[in-house]
Amino acid sequence: FRQEADVNSNFNSLQTKVEKRLAHGFSLLASYMFSKAIANGRGESGSGGVGSDLPQNPRNYSAERSVADEYRPHRLVAGYVYELPVGRGKPLLGNANRVVNGVLGGWTTAGILTISSGQLTSLSVVGNPTNTGGPDRPNVLHDWHLASGQSLQHWFDTSAFALNAPFTFGNAGRNLLRGPHTSNLDFAIYKGFRVTERIRLQFRAEAFNSTNTPAFGAPNAQVGAAAFGVIGGA
Repeated sequence: FRQEADVNSNFNSLQTKVEKRLAHGFSLLASYMFSKAIANGRGESGSGGVGSDLPQNPRNYSAERSVADEYRPHRLVAGYVYELPVGRGKPLLGNANRVVNGVLGGWTTAGILTISSGQLTSLSVVGNPTNTGGPDRPNVLHDWHLASGQSLQHWFDTSAFALNAPFTFGNAGRNLLRGPHTSNLDFAIYKGFRVTERIRLQFRAEAFNSTNTPAFGAPNAQVGAAAFGVIGGA
């Protein structure tokens, strides 16, 4: 845990919420946040970024000012519960016999969907051209965004960055690169059985990340490394 008096940050956001209370067996709670966070240092090593928590030049904190490690411009979280309209007293199979109702009736589904912008990462270089012992960032030559053809093997235009010259600091800012967005759906389905007036039995099946969608990590951002520009983990 790192705290310094010379690091500062600010955060602004627009937050919205949609709520539907339980009606006709369905309820929903969803929230969306559009935000921006700016800082001139990490402040805490576990804040979510990928890069050094030390400044490139301790005498120039203005060069460290950038979007913060925690910055996720978009984040959506939605949860729902839905009692399926099947079985006795429901629109479908409302007059089902005991066997059919026991198999098909009374099921409930629930889920939580999370979608978020990707993780930020700071550029670095192989070696220490500045000879300061601290982190080095490269020089930016041109726009690094790819108009098309982005892939895990080529996440950005690697030709846009070059090693900083010996005994000089690179002009790249912190947290220039962002990894893939993340999406996750946790899903559950369950059904209750009344055994006696006081005892109920519930069958429940749950799947975390039910769509089996990988959450890929940040790209390799070290200029001069063999895997520069490659996303190699999740």
